[in-house]
Amino acid sequence: MLFQLFIKSPEGFFYGTGDGCCMGRPFLSIARCGGSKAALRGLLALAWLTLALPLAAETDPEVLMNQGIDAHEAGATDQAIGFFEQAREAGLNSDALHYNMGVAYYRAGRLAPAAQSFERLLASAQLAHLARYNLGLVALAENAPGRAREHFQQVLNEAGQDRLRTLAGRQLERMEGDKPSLAVAADWQGALSLAAGFEDNVELASDRALAQGDAFGELFGVGSGYLAGDADAGWLLSGLFIHRQFRRSPQIRQSQMRAGLARDQRAGGWLLRLGVEVDHARLGGDPQDSQFRLQGRAQRPLGAGRWQVQASATPNNASSRFGEYDGQQWVAGTAVSFPLRPGMAVGLGYRYEANRREDLQWEQDFFSISPRRHRLQTRFDLSLGQHLQLFNTLEYRLSQFRDREQREGETLSARREQQWRLQSRLERSLAQDTLLFISAQWERNQANFRDRDYRRLEALVGLEWRY
Repeated sequence: MLFQLFIKSPEGFFYGTGDGCCMGRPFLSIARCGGSKAALRGLLALAWLTLALPLAAETDPEVLMNQGIDAHEAGATDQAIGFFEQAREAGLNSDALHYNMGVAYYRAGRLAPAAQSFERLLASAQLAHLARYNLGLVALAENAPGRAREHFQQVLNEAGQDRLRTLAGRQLERMEGDKPSLAVAADWQGALSLAAGFEDNVELASDRALAQGDAFGELFGVGSGYLAGDADAGWLLSGLFIHRQFRRSPQIRQSQMRAGLARDQRAGGWLLRLGVEVDHARLGGDPQDSQFRLQGRAQRPLGAGRWQVQASATPNNASSRFGEYDGQQWVAGTAVSFPLRPGMAVGLGYRYEANRREDLQWEQDFFSISPRRHRLQTRFDLSLGQHLQLFNTLEYRLSQFRDREQREGETLSARREQQWRLQSRLERSLAQDTLLFISAQWERNQANFRDRDYRRLEALVGLEWRY
């Protein structure tokens, strides 16, 4: 992890010596540094009180912060964050606490709250330049070299400490030196996975029919990177590919390819994205449809979490075999995500979808496939240790179809469906860029027509490589 390199090397998070620190100790420990006898007596008194009144010590914010420092130095970053947050809730509002929280958040990969912690120190007489240097490192981790360069340049121009100016200058030199060969390549990221699984209802047979199960293999790849610029102002290219091959059901093998180009722009506290995507899907080896999607997204920090809104418009060009899917789709949605405590996060989302398609007309039968949909989703992510992560998603979808159905010439009511979907994914890190995952998904569909009721269960195990 990048932060571990910074801990070992003066090229990373700068702690400094002299004012604000003592005896070369990292600034993370500033609250416990003190050269005076009075400070030593205070620490001894605190130690005595900890032994005599253990219950009271648990709520003392200074003690909580020191426990966080101990946890951080022992490598227990999530536990350190927990102690720091408890200290803040207990009333501690010191510069040292905010700095410590910023360092711990950064080490945990929580860049938004890390930046917020350092930004609170920009008005500090002693720590403003130190915090700004670290904001530059956060910006680098967010693939925003333009913003990082601004922070480092300001430190170089204004900081009073020679060592801090030297480090900022080295960061700028490194960024300039990386421009020709590394600046673009470093902004690319993606994943490739190979998996095998089993689905117990591959044709979505109704509860009244006999469901057919089948084993399958799946290949999945996704990647994105900036052609020019960065997350503050840049052009992002993205791509996706997925293929699922069933062992006994070649007629339902599925493939999808997607390519996208978007413009990212930071405006105030918002990160804005406007772009286009092209999708091509195949079913059973035959072309199914092609889509051209115009979409926009805006997101910003929300406390320690994130808030996002998005919308898209998609013309759908179906093949002759699936001509009933010709039409348009409009989508709008919003979502929030935030941590509950170290190693635990939740997310909530809502999405509205409207479809206008050709629908299916066959002799005396008519079936609408143009639903209006409301979708609610909640996520719960949990860290089960250094190498184990659990991701859970629960989704409810209500679909109301536009037109009444006709069967054998008889006009019926419009179709209405409710669908519940539960998915869990467990990831186990095997190496720095490799993980083993196990995924399970359960789906239940209920409609006002009994022949549209169905259940589906899917299990999947695979390897994923990330870059």
